[in-house]
Amino acid sequence: MFRLTAVEDRLISHGRVWLSGYELDRRGAARREIFVQLAGLWATVPEVAGN
Repeated sequence: MFRLTAVEDRLISHGRVWLSGYELDRRGAARREIFVQLAGLWATVPEVAGN
C-alpha cells in the first residue's frame, strides 16, 4: 500500500504526476516518490482499528 503525502503541483507530462508518500508493509514504512499516470490510479479507504 502507498500512503500519499503530497502531489507535485507542476505538470511533467500530460496526465502524469509525481507523488510523494510512504510504502507500507509488515516491516514498516519507507519513503517513496513515484511517477504515475492519473487515469490508472484508484483510492482505498483505510481500515479503522477496532471495527
